[in-house]
Amino acid sequence: MKKKLLKNLLLGFLAVSTGMAYAFTGGSWARDRHRAAIRAHEAAQEQLKQQQAAAEARAAAEAEAAALPEVLVLIAQGKKERAIQKINAGADLNKQDKNGNTALILAINKGYKEVAKLLIDKGADMDIVAKGKLLFRQRSFGRGLYKRSYLVNGTALHIAAMKNKKELVNLILQKSTKSINGTAAIKDYVERMRGGKIITSKLTYTSAKLTPLIFSIQKGHKGIAKELVEKGADVDVVAKGKYLIQQWGKIFHPYFLKNFGRDKQWGRYRSDGTVLHIAVAKNQKELVDLILQKSKKSINTTATIKDYQFRPGMKGTGREELKSTSEGAPLILAVQKGHTDIAKALIDAKADLNKQDK
Repeated sequence: MKKKLLKNLLLGFLAVSTGMAYAFTGGSWARDRHRAAIRAHEAAQEQLKQQQAAAEARAAAEAEAAALPEVLVLIAQGKKERAIQKINAGADLNKQDKNGNTALILAINKGYKEVAKLLIDKGADMDIVAKGKLLFRQRSFGRGLYKRSYLVNGTALHIAAMKNKKELVNLILQKSTKSINGTAAIKDYVERMRGGKIITSKLTYTSAKLTPLIFSIQKGHKGIAKELVEKGADVDVVAKGKYLIQQWGKIFHPYFLKNFGRDKQWGRYRSDGTVLHIAVAKNQKELVDLILQKSKKSINTTATIKDYQFRPGMKGTGREELKSTSEGAPLILAVQKGHTDIAKALIDAKADLNKQDK
């Protein structure tokens, strides 16, 4: 009797244990299935949102394209032959896109010289100022991350001087010199792209009050600079903002040096400098002589030079440390750089020999 009772108790215990294990296992499996269903639903919803966003972006692009003259759209798409056909057929040459860019500005920026020459010959307005941003340079760092440079308040002459299009600069100046002293700005951004759209955008630095002459000298386009000076460009204009003039390091942009570099990097900036300062720094003796013939107003003007060290770190942990600041006139800059011929020319032009740096 006792043996039978003990056996039944043992069987009951086993049955209860088995049932509990089955219930527990079944419940866990059900929960896993439920969670998987939720994840699949959420993924489907996210995919649907992305498809809707892409469709909206396409619709917006199509609406914008429909609102623009066809010649602008064709140039933006790189369809040069069809753009030329439309221009010859009498298309409106001075219509602007949402950033204020004309067909001429876009053609020069794209490097379509024959299209730009045709637009000039057909009477396109060369002095229209594009108030918005014109992307003229970018560099990819992978994973959708870009360093992008935009021209703001630029004209056809600005972009032609920047891109070293001497023939186009000459053609523009033959037609009009109205924008020869127009000032534009360069704004550099770090932007992350996804699906053709900008997800994040960080302004890293701005250079302001840049004339076509400043662009040409800074870029080393001596022929264009000489042409601009001879046509009456202001040689005493002062560039504003943090303007990079020299850099030591493998990566050329401060944001990336600061956040993605692997060694200590150095950068040198000029601020509030004149055309003469840039020509001296670039050792362009012929341009220095030409500037001094036009005006000696800025011969004793001081510019600020700031040296930074970029201490790198990942995920935004880098920092920028100001190491030294100096201020000097063109003569001091020429002596510091060892440009003897330029220093002599400045002395002959009555530069202040007692001018002191900071």
